Amino acid sequence: MAGGLYLASRAAAAAALAGCFGAYVAPEKPVLPALGALVFAVVADTVGVSLPRGVVRALTVFVLVVLLLVVAACFAIAPPPPTGVPIPPSTPGLDNPGELLPAAGVLFFAFLGFERITAPGADQVVVPRERMRVIIPVLLAVALVTYLAVGAAVLRQLGPTRLALSATPLRDALDSADAGAIDPLVTFAVMVATGMALLAVVGGSRRIADVMAIRGDLPAGRPWVAHATVVRVLVGAGAVACVLLLGPARSIGLAATCALFYYAFTNASARLLARSERSWPVRTACFGLGFSVLIGMTMPPADLLIALGVGLTALVAGPLVSRLLARR
Repeated sequence: MAGGLYLASRAAAAAALAGCFGAYVAPEKPVLPALGALVFAVVADTVGVSLPRGVVRALTVFVLVVLLLVVAACFAIAPPPPTGVPIPPSTPGLDNPGELLPAAGVLFFAFLGFERITAPGADQVVVPRERMRVIIPVLLAVALVTYLAVGAAVLRQLGPTRLALSATPLRDALDSADAGAIDPLVTFAVMVATGMALLAVVGGSRRIADVMAIRGDLPAGRPWVAHATVVRVLVGAGAVACVLLLGPARSIGLAATCALFYYAFTNASARLLARSERSWPVRTACFGLGFSVLIGMTMPPADLLIALGVGLTALVAGPLVSRLLARR
């Protein structure tokens, strides 16, 4: 069940990233560039393309610098005066504290991918336990501060309504701040960021496939069948379906929902680790389990039903595959 939810979350995440890529590259027809980015990521992972760590670090710094320029431009220039009729304060649902948990679930999308550090695959660098205690909080803080800074900047320029309706909030915020001159730089940064993330999402799916193949939930006799065919086809087909049916915003919510329940399983299993095997106290896993379930249950019902269907399908398909392999 955890493996199925992981693959579903990565498929939806790939769709969200590809949709963002298409929206900035070709705003009039974003679907075709999005599908092209997905095909490129799958083919690149199939042929074994991987960026050196030095290149990844340099590109990450470049993206962060561009985001800093966007934040500076949005705060340096006063936003235009609001137009239209303001929303009455008595409007139902306005500033509803009950929506904080679903919002936190959507924001959880910002932190996908940390298992590359906490549970690296065979082809990834193993981080020592002592360094992990420092690296994880630092990376969490950097991601959170970056999202809050960019979010506050575009909210200042666009306001809540325009921001909610914008498919390209960075570009629209720059236009509002009369800083459209750096729009080509921002578009290139978006292409770099989404491209790197797509490669990481598609490549990261192979890590869970290794475990599922060992467990017998995927064919293990011929590794290329399990990894290249099953995993890439499932993730790629799921991502294409999300691009065509859901769009980037809905895909983010679905990816976060499936990932929340995947991490609920992860925290539940982490509670059983011996003291010598763990990096954090048992109460950390207990808190993570409860937190993941609490936030996950507040996500949109449609996303919950999809996550439930994925989990049940994996629950049935895993034993069936195992029995078929055992008979052979």
